[in-house]
Amino acid sequence: MICTKKQYPFLSLVLLMLCVVSAFTVSDRPALASTAITLEQPVHFIAIDGSAVRLAAGTYQIEAAEGWVKVVPQGGSPNEAVVLEAVAGTHNEPLEAPVAVSVPGDEDDVHHLVLLFPDGKTLEAVGSSSGIRKRGLFARLTPSRLHTVIKAKRAQRPRMAQLRTQPSASAFADSNPCVKNVLAEFRKIRTHGDKLGFHHSQTPGAYETSSSHYQGIQRLRNGKFLAVSGSTSHTGEVLLVEMGSRSGTTRLRSNRLTSNTPPSPDRVLNPVISVSKKYTHAGGIQVLGDYLVVGVEKNGKSEVAFYNIRDPRNPRFLHKIIRTQPLGGFKDDPTAGAVGLTKRKDGRFLLLVARWNSNVLDFYLSQTTDLSSTTFSHIDSWKENELKGMDREFADYQSINFVQQCDGQLFLVGTHRHFKVKTTKSFGKDWADLFKFELARTGQSGITTYHTAITKIANLHLYCQDTCNLQKGGGVYVSSKGEIFIYGVEQNRHNNLVRFNEFRPVPTSANPALTNINSAWVELYDDRGFKDRSIMVDFLDRNLRNYRDYDKVDGFEDKTSSAKWLLPRGWQYFLFEDKNYKGRMLKLAGTGRVESVSDMKSRGWNDKVSSSRFMKEGITRLDQAWVELFDDRNFKDRRLIVKGSSGSIRNYKKITVEGKRGFGDKASSVRFMIPHGYVYRLYEDDSYRGKTLELVGTGTVLEISDFNSLHFNDKVSSSKFVRK
Repeated sequence: MICTKKQYPFLSLVLLMLCVVSAFTVSDRPALASTAITLEQPVHFIAIDGSAVRLAAGTYQIEAAEGWVKVVPQGGSPNEAVVLEAVAGTHNEPLEAPVAVSVPGDEDDVHHLVLLFPDGKTLEAVGSSSGIRKRGLFARLTPSRLHTVIKAKRAQRPRMAQLRTQPSASAFADSNPCVKNVLAEFRKIRTHGDKLGFHHSQTPGAYETSSSHYQGIQRLRNGKFLAVSGSTSHTGEVLLVEMGSRSGTTRLRSNRLTSNTPPSPDRVLNPVISVSKKYTHAGGIQVLGDYLVVGVEKNGKSEVAFYNIRDPRNPRFLHKIIRTQPLGGFKDDPTAGAVGLTKRKDGRFLLLVARWNSNVLDFYLSQTTDLSSTTFSHIDSWKENELKGMDREFADYQSINFVQQCDGQLFLVGTHRHFKVKTTKSFGKDWADLFKFELARTGQSGITTYHTAITKIANLHLYCQDTCNLQKGGGVYVSSKGEIFIYGVEQNRHNNLVRFNEFRPVPTSANPALTNINSAWVELYDDRGFKDRSIMVDFLDRNLRNYRDYDKVDGFEDKTSSAKWLLPRGWQYFLFEDKNYKGRMLKLAGTGRVESVSDMKSRGWNDKVSSSRFMKEGITRLDQAWVELFDDRNFKDRRLIVKGSSGSIRNYKKITVEGKRGFGDKASSVRFMIPHGYVYRLYEDDSYRGKTLELVGTGTVLEISDFNSLHFNDKVSSSKFVRK
């Protein structure tokens, strides 16, 4: 409705009343944002590996997991989560945030879990209360039924919950999770980043040259949002990014496995925070709980601004520090290339502001314990020649973040790119450096003074490749579990796409032992000793890349020289010498602990891997069985795949294998997995006649590399499963 004054007073009054009513109607609309559901009774579903899953009665959080539905018991640990088979769909409900619903189906004995997203997409898992239904045989909720459910969910919200009120300052989080042992967690960080990205369509013309670039990157407390600082010709700004396709507060995991283009829900939100039009270069940033601090600079002067970003869609400016004069006894210009912020034991806040290339660090202490309104006082300045520790290199950090140990000890993490030759800057090495930070307080003649001590204790060479630049944009995130992550963003965008890396922690051990296959992973390295580039294969992402052909996996064909893996007992990961699971096979067995091979040459497997796959160690049912017959010895040439559910082949001459008709008298080697009590019988003649060779089931993977050893080479003409 457009409200304007008219010539008629009475009509003006009516229009004014209508506008008031309209305004209250719009703002009074309930905004659903609940992904919690309650099951009144147990319901059976199908997991993504085809196994049966029984969810007990209770309350659960529902999340998206790469096209599946992830169910986490309320109050439970991440290891208790299960991932259910789901079907993608659409809806027409106006939503501001994801919403989950649990509802009985229109058919008897059917139950639906539906996760609805603001972009009109849905994920729907269907189960039953009596037992597992056959996969694929169900009817989804109709749009009208879904509308009724959402309407009822809105009506059930308490009236007061619909009123938008501003929380008190005490309701805001003003600290980050602590880390039990910062040095140990820092050393766990994986040196190779997972590829991610987001869409950035705002600020046309910017972020395309070196004069306009991204700077700092931070992950927000709830895990699904990022803050990225940037510099343009007319403003220093901060982008708030929603990673709508991701979930949780631990790993984001790559959103660019199936395509270099990230999913559409991963995008920069409106409004973009314009920090300053006077100071157009935004530096490194830090998020502390629900707060963001950012420095902006130009011509040797700067400002440090504070924001409340609890609602990333509605950031609020709080206050700023103006820096125009040299301080701390150093003549260096008071710029603000990077900032850090932490909460002290006494409840006050310590602010770090790095001048040009972090040659000088200025420290400020808050006057109160309310970050929303406090003022800061300068207490000390530190110069890089005061550095102690493992070496005397204090790099040109564009990002320096505080990390707090749970005993109160403070640390700094700085990210940078080291250049040996200035003319080859794009080929520099990316690093993260760890420092122990100490602030001593002394008093004499009633005057309190502070002294800063910074000691370098560790560094980490990170492999950013072409998807991030730690000289321009880096940042640290501590998860709710006390894990340290490092993020790096590229300097410029390309076709409105911004790429960044997630360097996540990889445990050196697993205690307690891993039992959930959904948390399993395998990492393969290009060089011995876990060096050079690598590929990470997560169980949840196993179908997102073509691991049948390593030429299509970052060009990793015949590159593997070392490996690490974490698999639960009962699972294994097979490496194959040839594409399409052919050739020799090497098993990486699951123990529930982190296992490794530092040099594949010790196993005769250096630079040999061309395909790979996850597999259970044992099976008990015929429908889980498989047999693979190969056209040549040592599991080479064409491969015939036979499944337990349809394993009878009457005449091999009439079948087509890998595009070529006829497989009669061709089989020369075999791999198989058959449960106890069954055999797969191979016949010399068609129609199950003539001499036979029996492949006896043990429930595990077995192989025969050459049928000549059994006098059965090129003799198979028919075959079938037989119960013993």
